[in-house]
Amino acid sequence: MPLFEANASADTACISTAPVFVKFAVQLDGKPKSYDASWWAVMEHNAGRLPGTRSSWAISAAWFAFLAGVASTALIPVPSHWGFFIAILIGFIFSSIWLPDHGDTVLPFCTIIILPIVVFKSLAMGGLWSYSILLFVFVVIPLADFIVGVDVGNQTREIQKELHTAFRFELLTLLVAPGILGCLGYAAWLANFGGLSLLELGGLSIGTGIINGVVGIVAG
Repeated sequence: MPLFEANASADTACISTAPVFVKFAVQLDGKPKSYDASWWAVMEHNAGRLPGTRSSWAISAAWFAFLAGVASTALIPVPSHWGFFIAILIGFIFSSIWLPDHGDTVLPFCTIIILPIVVFKSLAMGGLWSYSILLFVFVVIPLADFIVGVDVGNQTREIQKELHTAFRFELLTLLVAPGILGCLGYAAWLANFGGLSLLELGGLSIGTGIINGVVGIVAG
């Protein structure tokens, strides 16, 4: 998603935000977004996708396999395989370029599990590595966002209304709370019984704050 869109209009905006630009746009379906010079992205996706196109079972299966691969990085032993862990994780992130997302499956939103994996694996490295989440969030993710590009596709009004009440999206929101509590509980245990240095406690605090901010506020 672009950081800025200088020429947004009822025709190019998401159909949920189109009425912001033109009052009578409440009856309009969104068109594919046209290129904007302010977009910070290498490429565009879904420009030729017809409005109303839905994800197939193959797309959902591909995203499920992707998420399983991301989750499996938590099993990589650290610090003995730290370099391998980082390489595999970054590889997964950039491989998402080739995974189509029509906006009707909840699985792409689950990639947020990357954050707690990075935070707690970094703590296992100890020392300054405990702050790796800062490098990840403010360097790796923006770079990936630039390379992966912008999805310029759009949905029909009927499909968006359906997705607003789809249980799979409500379920994800419900799962955020226990996920956040689990991360907080584990962080508290590490702070009290993990034998962390003052430097590492700082990394734990920053990492936990980022998890709460990104997952708790944005995803939830």
